Amino acid sequence: MKQRIPHLFFAALAGAVLFSCGEQGLRSGDEVTTVDVDSTKSNLVNVSGKLFSIPSPVQTALLIRNADVPFNRDDLSNLDNFGDYVSKASQAMNLGVYGTDMAYSSLYDDGQSALRFYKGVDKLSRLLGILGAIDQNLVQRLGANVGNADSLLLLSGKFYSEADQYLKENERYDIAAYVLIGGWAEATHLTAIAAAGGTKASRDRLAEQGQTVKTLIDVLEDTAEDEFKSGEVMELLRELSLAYNSVEKQYEYVEPVTNTQKKTTSIKSVSKYQMSDETFELIKERVAKLRNIIITG
Repeated sequence: MKQRIPHLFFAALAGAVLFSCGEQGLRSGDEVTTVDVDSTKSNLVNVSGKLFSIPSPVQTALLIRNADVPFNRDDLSNLDNFGDYVSKASQAMNLGVYGTDMAYSSLYDDGQSALRFYKGVDKLSRLLGILGAIDQNLVQRLGANVGNADSLLLLSGKFYSEADQYLKENERYDIAAYVLIGGWAEATHLTAIAAAGGTKASRDRLAEQGQTVKTLIDVLEDTAEDEFKSGEVMELLRELSLAYNSVEKQYEYVEPVTNTQKKTTSIKSVSKYQMSDETFELIKERVAKLRNIIITG
C-alpha cells in the first residue's frame, strides 16, 4: 500500500521556501512575506512518520553563491532533452530538476536561464496534469517575474504549494516522490561541483547526505511504481548509499537551551562528518551518474 506523503515533503523538494541572507520582507501585490532561511541548515521533513533532513534547492543555491562559486550555465540541465521525457516518472523527476535550476539561475541573476527553466516547469506541469489545478493568475505572475529573484522565489513557493495540495488531494504520491528525487539529485549535483572546486561548506553539505539517500530509497519503495523500483535510478541510489557507508559521523552533544517564557527548547547538538578524498570522488561520481540518468530520460 502506498503511504501518504505530508505537505512538507513536496515543499522541501521544490525549494519553495522564500529566502534572504538575513531576515527580509518580500512584496508581491499587497502581500508581504517575511522569511528567515539559514543556508547552512537543512529542512526537517516528516515522510511516512520518518524524520530526516534535506536541503531545499534554494538553500543549496544560496550556500553555493555565498561561497563565491562562479555561475556556469553548463552545470545546469540541458533543456534540449525535454522531448525524451515520455514517462510519468521522467517528467516528474525533471520537474524537480527544472525547479532547482530555475531557483539557481534566479539567485545568480541569470533571468534568461530562469525564464527557460520556468517554461520547462510550465510544460512538464501541463504534461503531468498539475497545472490545471493551479491558479492561472499565479502562473502568469510567475512567468512575468522571472527577472526578479525575490518575486520569482515568492511566487514559486505559492506555485509548488498549490501543486502539493493537488497531489495530496488526488493521492498522486508517486509523482511527489519523483519530483523530490529529481530536485534533490540536481541540487546535490551542483553541491558536488562546488565541493570539487574546494568549497568546504559544499563538501560538508555533500558529506551529510547519506541518511537522506537511505530515506529517499525507503520513500520510493513505498510510493513508486513497480517498474521504477527495479529500474536504473533505484539501482544508482542504492550504489550511492553504499558509497556513503565510508563517511564517518561524529555526534557532539551540547546542552539544550530552554526559554521558559516562550516555552521553547533549542537543540544545540551537532553532527559532524569526515569524508576522505577517495570517498568524495566516489560519491561525486555516483551523484553525477544518477543525475545524468535522470536528465537524459
